[in-house]
Amino acid sequence: MDHSSKYFSVFILILTILASVGTHAQTRISLTASQTMADDWKRGEMRTIEMSNSFDTRQQFRIDTLRVSLSFKYAIGVIYEKSNSHSTTLILPTDNILSGEAVLKYPIGWKLDPFFSASFNTQLTESFKKIKDQKKGTAKLWDPVISFQSWGFAYLVKGSAKDKLESRLGFSLKQIRTTQYPALADDRKTRDIVERYKAESGIQWKTESYVQLDSSTNYRSSLDLYSSFDDLAIWAIIWDNEIQISIWEVFAVVLKVDVLYDETISFSTQYKQSFRFGVVANI
Repeated sequence: MDHSSKYFSVFILILTILASVGTHAQTRISLTASQTMADDWKRGEMRTIEMSNSFDTRQQFRIDTLRVSLSFKYAIGVIYEKSNSHSTTLILPTDNILSGEAVLKYPIGWKLDPFFSASFNTQLTESFKKIKDQKKGTAKLWDPVISFQSWGFAYLVKGSAKDKLESRLGFSLKQIRTTQYPALADDRKTRDIVERYKAESGIQWKTESYVQLDSSTNYRSSLDLYSSFDDLAIWAIIWDNEIQISIWEVFAVVLKVDVLYDETISFSTQYKQSFRFGVVANI
């Protein structure tokens, strides 16, 4: 990874971490777990234990008339899997996410406000894919790292302490930087050359929502659409959904459903669903 990518990511990381110390920051910390035991004729005896930790902070403040939104998120987990039908015991990371975003909006009294945003998305630790009960590395910290710079117009449909729906549409510059795992940056047309850097321009449409369904249940959603100017008929889709049901003051059940469609990764739709219970603190 080149120095410009590293400095850019560290800059956004510092900004978003500073946002968490503000008095108006919305911060959520969770520690959840799930456990499975099975013994049947199809898979034999199997035991899995999964632990997950996440941190999500967001803050909005003003600099004169300029409105600034900072966000920072990480999620990391680990799953232990042991099966009597196979000799190997696997320990794999889950929820391996590290991301940050800064959004600047200038209210002009219209329904639409011009904005500029910069963001990055990478992993906290090395990720693996399970192939025939063996682990194969696929990504690690800053490898790859995906960054966006977008500018356009933002529309706040509804904004309050309990409900929020905001949508942003604009032109975007996208960069993918890799070193050891070049799958996302490599051009399939050049078979003899392995590209480790990819830059392109396109259109990004991002919608974020938060709905307080009742006193104990809330719903969060983020829908991120991106299309390169090279082919506007093809769109990459990242749709994250989460329902949190509070049982006691700091204990909750969390249902997550994430959907990803990106033809540069796979021609099939990828998804992840989880149902967990644990400590969830909203600060």
